[in-house]
Amino acid sequence: MKYLMVSDFNYIKRIRLRLLLVSFMIVVIGSFFKVTTGYLGSDYIFYAALGLKFEMYDIISFLIFLIQQIIFIILIIDLVSNDIIKNMTNIFLRIDIRKWMMSKLITTFALILSFKTFVYLFVVNSTSLFYSNYYLNNIGNTVIWYLKDILYTFDISLLFFLFYIVAGEKNKIVLIIMLGIFLYLIPNLNMFAVDMNFIMLIFILIILFVLFTIILKLRKENFLERWK
Repeated sequence: MKYLMVSDFNYIKRIRLRLLLVSFMIVVIGSFFKVTTGYLGSDYIFYAALGLKFEMYDIISFLIFLIQQIIFIILIIDLVSNDIIKNMTNIFLRIDIRKWMMSKLITTFALILSFKTFVYLFVVNSTSLFYSNYYLNNIGNTVIWYLKDILYTFDISLLFFLFYIVAGEKNKIVLIIMLGIFLYLIPNLNMFAVDMNFIMLIFILIILFVLFTIILKLRKENFLERWK
């Protein structure tokens, strides 16, 4: 598994690093604009700069939120597709499909963790600069928002990847469960990450992992068929 993860990070470095950097710069520029032009109070500006909250017609905060979700959906699909397309005939002769897929999820989680860490460090420092001692007075809440945000983004990435690989499946139970999770995660865009229960986000992640394991174990052929 270590070799697979090293291979994934090398692929990201060679092929997708520019995409990550451009996405990061867009988020940073949007966040800085929100911080420097804010007038609704430091709490709202902090949320908005991270894409955790946006009022109606707040296009910049919505884009900050959207980019941070889409980039990792693209990356997890890309990591999986890259391996399968290059080694369709023998990819699972030397490694178990579940270990292989787990390496992709760990890589994606590590990328989300790194990306969010840099974004939060930037926004925390920017907010503290323009709203003195904001971070020092809210360190506990900031850490909770940070953890929830990472979990939410990972849940979304895994959910959309599952939608991608089961497209066309006739198993209505799996699709209904996934649709239920989607309806819970997506509509609550106003303070979506902050308001969501931390335990619920972990519970959703567990459900997605269980579904993932079932799909990989029982429908391996269908899984590979998706890339033919």
